[in-house]
Amino acid sequence: MTRIPVPVEMSRPIEQPEPMPGPAVSLLPGRRLEAPDARFVADLCTAIRAGARPQVAAAWLGVGKKQWKLWRSRSGGVYDELRDGIRAAVAHLEVRLQADLAKRSPGAALKGLRRVRDDDEPEPSRRYDQSGVNTIKRALPDLLRRIDDPAITDLTPVESAAREWKENVVRDLGGSTTITATKLALVISATGSWIMLSTIDRYILDLAATQGLVSRKHRKAWPVVETRARLAESFARQLQMIGLEKQSAPPMDLNRYIAERYGSNGDVAAPEPQKEPD
Repeated sequence: MTRIPVPVEMSRPIEQPEPMPGPAVSLLPGRRLEAPDARFVADLCTAIRAGARPQVAAAWLGVGKKQWKLWRSRSGGVYDELRDGIRAAVAHLEVRLQADLAKRSPGAALKGLRRVRDDDEPEPSRRYDQSGVNTIKRALPDLLRRIDDPAITDLTPVESAAREWKENVVRDLGGSTTITATKLALVISATGSWIMLSTIDRYILDLAATQGLVSRKHRKAWPVVETRARLAESFARQLQMIGLEKQSAPPMDLNRYIAERYGSNGDVAAPEPQKEPD
């Protein structure tokens, strides 16, 4: 059975772009605008519908870049009208360009419609700071201070786990009395890396269970996965500088043992000599 193509006619032809307006009278030298007026908004929208970008159209009408940025940041009254007019003009331009593309290349237009449909659920956008790494980085100096201060006992679960990890590392290096100041500084720095790495690992596990570790849209791993790899590499270098082998504490000398066992004065009663039997 042969299919006969049916010509598609648009019920309403796309309007042709309006002729570009001249610069607004209110923007002529000596009559600088403090705020956009109705004529400026109308002329700006006409230029956008003709194909100009909003900022370029505003510059052509006599508004400088700094003033244009200030107008776009404000809200209420005429500024909302300006924002709505720009949105409508950009939508008008997009419809006209898509219609022109459909006339020149129907296949490309159909391919674009099949790739992106209005009824498709968009891929949820993610803020990559939800992993908590940025928050941990900002709070890291205070966290390390609390972890290193033995007088602080009201620690959060994260701080308690970090303190326990730090104490275990110091113990493996021979104890706090033998570890050097430079190596202790490395241990404190590695503790911060351990906190960030543990935080991001927990987030990645949740991400893998819900959306996976690869973005289907961009066909590559989420940026948070690459961040985790960089943190792990930095953490491994810190551990190598600290030392991976367990070190034993040096043997305690006799004087120190007696001082700790019997007191600092070291006065210990000597045992009485045993008499030999007759």
